[in-house]
Order: sequence, then C-alpha cells, then structure tokens
Amino acid sequence: MDSIGAFFKGKDKIEILEYCLGFDKPGAPALAEHVVLIALECGTFPKHLVEVGLHILERKDARSRLWSPGPHSANILNNVAYHHLRLLGEAHFANRFEEPNMLEDNHFGTTRFVDHEEAKEFLQECFGRRVKMETTIPPTYGPVTEEYAECEFGPIVLLNFQKPQLRPLQSTFGCHPSIWKNVVATINAREIATEQGFNWREDPRTLQQLTGDLGISYPNSYTTADRAAYTLIDAVQMAMRPRFPPAQETIMSVVNFAMLHSQSLIPDWGTGKFCTKCGSHHHRRRQCRLPQAWLFKLENMSNPDLSPSISLDHGCVASPAPPPSETQQLASALAMKTGRQVLSHCLGLSTLEGVPSAVDNMIVVAFDTENWVGDHDRLTELGVSTFDSRDMRALNGADMHGENLLNQVYFYHARILENAHLLNVKFCVGDPDQNHYGQTRFLTAVEAKSMLKEMFEWPVDPRKLELGVCPIVVLGHALNGDMAMLRSTLDFDAMALGTVVKIIDTQCLAKECGYAPSINGNQIGLGNLVAKCGFEYRDPHTASNDAAMTLISAVQMLLPPELKPNDGGLQKVVDDIEAAGKHQQWNWGNAQYCLRCGKFGHTKDNYRNKRCFAKVKCTHCAASQVAKRKQAAGTHRTECCISYAMHGTEVVPAVEAVANAIAGQVLAEK
Repeated sequence: MDSIGAFFKGKDKIEILEYCLGFDKPGAPALAEHVVLIALECGTFPKHLVEVGLHILERKDARSRLWSPGPHSANILNNVAYHHLRLLGEAHFANRFEEPNMLEDNHFGTTRFVDHEEAKEFLQECFGRRVKMETTIPPTYGPVTEEYAECEFGPIVLLNFQKPQLRPLQSTFGCHPSIWKNVVATINAREIATEQGFNWREDPRTLQQLTGDLGISYPNSYTTADRAAYTLIDAVQMAMRPRFPPAQETIMSVVNFAMLHSQSLIPDWGTGKFCTKCGSHHHRRRQCRLPQAWLFKLENMSNPDLSPSISLDHGCVASPAPPPSETQQLASALAMKTGRQVLSHCLGLSTLEGVPSAVDNMIVVAFDTENWVGDHDRLTELGVSTFDSRDMRALNGADMHGENLLNQVYFYHARILENAHLLNVKFCVGDPDQNHYGQTRFLTAVEAKSMLKEMFEWPVDPRKLELGVCPIVVLGHALNGDMAMLRSTLDFDAMALGTVVKIIDTQCLAKECGYAPSINGNQIGLGNLVAKCGFEYRDPHTASNDAAMTLISAVQMLLPPELKPNDGGLQKVVDDIEAAGKHQQWNWGNAQYCLRCGKFGHTKDNYRNKRCFAKVKCTHCAASQVAKRKQAAGTHRTECCISYAMHGTEVVPAVEAVANAIAGQVLAEK
C-alpha cells in the first residue's frame, strides 16, 4: 500500500479523482488498478453515530464505461452502489430532532436499520475488499511485484465534501487496524472545486451551493446518504464535463433516474422498517399511529435480538453477473437519449434509431399523488394517465393540438378508501369531487398497490404471456416526491419491478423544449406550464387532474408548430377529452362509497336522491368542550374525524381550530 499512497501523494485532488474514474496516470503501481472510490458521510448526535451514507464506485467498473459514459456520466452514476445505514442502537436519537422524521426522507440508496455488529461487518466488507490474486499482469503494467503478490486487500480512496469522515467509524466500530490502512488517499469536493476554478465566492461554498452551481437541484434533505451522493455526483461532474461535449439530456433527468435506480436494489441484510416511536419492526416512524405520549424508550436498543440480522457474504470474488435482460439493454440505450426524444417516439412523432426492438412496446404512465397536509404519510388520491405507444404509432397523424393522440389516453382517479375523508382545506387545497379526467373510484391501499403493479407489468400480449411485459416510461411533474410517496405509503417501488426504462420529468422537459428558463435553477410549476401551453389550469391538487394536465402539457411541448396554432382551439380539445374520459370504465375498487356511514353503493350526498341519513356518532367530537364540535358529532363517524386522525385523543390548538372549521362546514351543509 505504501507505493500507492506515495503515488497519490504527489497528485492534485482532481487527478486522484480522475484516476478513480478510470483515466490512466503515468507511474501508477499495478495494485492501484483495483482502487475503489468511497463517498462517505457520517451523522452524529451529539457524539453518537446515528447514520452512515456510503457509496461505492470501483475504478474497473468506471473505466469500462469511460468512453461511453452517457449524458452527464449517467452510466457511471448508475453503476454506483448507494447505501444508507441507520444504527438501531442510536435510532432513538431521531426523536430529539426538531423534525423527527427527517432521516426517513432519503433519496439515494435503500435505508437499512442495522445493529452494531451488523454495521461493523458491513464496513469490514466495504473497506476490506479483497483483490483477486493474479498470476500475470497485462504487459502495460509490467511484471508482478512482490507487494502485489502478497497483498490481501484493495486500496480505498475516500471522498468527502469537506471534513474527513473516517474517524467516527473508527471510534465507533474499531475493526481490525489493517482495514483502515487500506485508505491510501482522502479527497474532498470543495478542494476539487477550487482546483477546477469554482472559486468566485468570497465565503467557502456549501454543498448546496456547489450542487446548484452545477445546475443540480438540491432537495430539502438531511440524510448522510444524500449528502454523500451529491458530493459524489458533483465531483464526477467537475471531472467529466471538461472532457465531454454538453449533453442534450438535462442533468436533473440523469440525477432523478440515478436516484430512483439506487432505491430499486434491496440489500438482504438489516431491516427496512423500524419505528423510533414505538420500537416496531413493521413500520417506520411516519406510519406510526400511536400518540406522542406513547413514545417508546429505546435505552436498550443495542440488543442484537431486536433486529432481524442476516450475515453478509464475505466471498473474495463476486459471482459473475447475469447478462442484461432486453429491458435492461433498452434502459441503457435510452439513457443516451433525451426525454424529448423518447417521448416523441412514444407519441409517434419521430423514431428512435439504434435501440433494442423492445422500444416499440413501450407504455407511458403519467401519475400524480395527493396526500393530507395534516399528515404527509396519509395518501389520499392517486391519478394515472397512461397510453400504449403502439396505439399512438398506429395513428394516421396527430391532428391539431394532438387531439388524435390525446384520444388514446386512459385516465384513472383513485381515492384511497382509508383516507378519503381527509381533505385539504387550508394548504394545497383540492377537491377530489371535482375530478375532470376519467372515472373516480375508491380503492383500499392494498387495491391501489395491486393496480399500480398491474400497470407497471402490462403484458406485451395478454394471449402470449411468455413474451413478457412492456417497458415502462414514467412521466410526471416534480416526480421525486410522487415516487417517494408511493414507496412510503403503499410500499410500492416502481423501480424494483425492473420494467422502468426511462423517467421523464416535465420540469426538465420544459427546459429541453424552451418552455422554461434555465437560469437560477428554478423549476417551472405545473400551473405556469399549463398556461404556457395554452389551456386552463382547472381544479389542481386533484390527482387525476394534475396527472392529465401534466401529460397534455408534455404532448403540446412536443408537437410541431404547425399543429399547435395559437387560436384557442386547444381548450376545446381538452374539454372534449374530459367529456370522453368520463365514459372510460375500469374495475379496481368501487365506484361509490359513503363517507358518512362507510357503506358502498351510494355517497353521502346521494342516497336515493337524498343525503345519507344513517345514524352515526363521533365519540371524539361528542366529548369536545366546543359547542359547534359537540353538535357536529352526529354528522360523521369517529374514524372520519379530522382531529382524531391527526392525534387520536390528543388535540393541539391548531388542529382543534381546523376541526372546528370543518365541523362548521358540515353543519352548514345539513
């Protein structure tokens, strides 16, 4: 290791990074070919190690993609192994944070809860990566040295944003001293930025500032995995951009895909769910329904019996990877294409060349989610607008304003049965009864997950299931939040199904098509995008409306100028599409559900042409000291009470005020 350390010691930080990414440097020792770049970030509170973000990129893998890295080095970023570890013994410290749920908002890598021994075993696996012994070395590298023949572990280069992050791991886990000796160099993104000329700020830049300077939107996230990921992404961009021509694909589209791809790989160690409030391994803190007063005391969380643990595989050499499937090959090919090119092919407006034949079976799924602002983990609506690209490409022209194309779209509006009574009346105000696109049906959370699974696994030919399923192109507006919402509320991970080949965000598409400025890093809102396209932004924050308006906007942006004259005709097309969509039938869930009595077959406003008059009682409101609330107790069931949904028997003044307002609304409607 000494010769490798000496080799890196004479290099600038950017040169070390370039070598880790696969670029050759003169005088490199033979063993350096096996170097592994690890982006590391540790989170402590106050001195206890609470979480670790650790992302691994092997030089050999990066080098194999070096001359075809994809737009913004997408092929390299998608080959990183992203990890987010939360230590069970210290998980309870999250309860002391100002926002106790903030560590659950992770974007890169699947969060795994691990005990102390399991975390130590994982780290030893990462830092003690064994090098396969070679009997011969390609002539380029010269003869095998004695050091190389006897060496057991491969060299590690650590990447941080600013401060070295290794000490918290050493002090917490110890591990064999030889493990840490494999670290031959430490580099940080801030110094790389200075070396590359990003030194125009008077004050030292933050990670958010550097990320923004590179044209990447930094999410409102606090996890170490996200910080380590954006540090790595920024570093890769600084090293690769000067060497390759600008890409047509937006950088955010590449980052979004890497983000979602990273969460599709589920490790077989640790556990994916743990509640720091009640101590359950069956849900996370956000999904816990126990009141705050029931907060579980986790003084003994270091007990390994509390965590289902699976030993890691310590094989020296990984098993050969299976050959990529046709869908994986298509996803790799589409990574080189812009969202505009892919969606244009799906609409039959152009044809992609040099891609696998599965491209002609693609299905586009545009969706939007809505949740209750009183508890963001309560999914209330799901809207889907979808079409088969084969139907689009069979048409004889798109027609004015894409009317022929839009007539091929199917619209679905699902209200989640368990949360259908939760309405947003102050912020993100939406009315699910004002859906304009498709039929509204009530689905349980389990039914909604099954519906999505079927949509993302649509057979190429229902009569010949052996042909497999169609590749899926996901379309949406500010998709990150919607994808995360489906994972946290329905436990549905679209990427894990292996059918998604492209993700297109209309915020990025708008920049590609010139509908949004590319300055200041600001993203265009859906309302502004709809206005630029030339039709009305009606009843937003209703899931099917937003999903449909997203898809309609995408179609308008891609149409040639001669098919979208500024004559006001688009609004009539949209109105006709709305009317036609009401006749589309689908069978998941139930068409009618009464929020008053909880029965199917009618609604609270229409039971035999009258309002439902079933006798109901909310025990929570009946016990209230507010006269208006007490009077409203006979208008709804306890399980449909807003304040009960928020805090059970605990009611804080703000919630009480909202509940009082809704109670007044209900009484006024009687």
